[in-house]
Amino acid sequence: VDSYRRIRNTFRYLIGNLEGFEDKEKINIHYLKIETLLMNENYYEARDLAEDVLTEVPLVKEERLSFQYLRAECYWRLQKYGVAKKLFADIESRNPGYRLTSQRLRSIEEN
Repeated sequence: VDSYRRIRNTFRYLIGNLEGFEDKEKINIHYLKIETLLMNENYYEARDLAEDVLTEVPLVKEERLSFQYLRAECYWRLQKYGVAKKLFADIESRNPGYRLTSQRLRSIEEN
């Protein structure tokens, strides 16, 4: 818990001081924050941040796919399999074999 708080506070500091950073650096910080939230099982916060980035930040194709995958992963871990399946299927149609997309779709089908 203590290590999570340190990481969270570091990200809050970084995000609070993003002015002057290049867009690419901001995107990388958002990505790392979502990954950290997932590792610490803060799925709702991770999902919300992923959705905010997808709607508010201009992303290139590969960046958008990465954040879409993180959002799908959040729903999968929240056991919201219907939404997760739709998101993973969309990712799979755009980029077959992307990360764990195929495995996640198979696990959803098994449930």
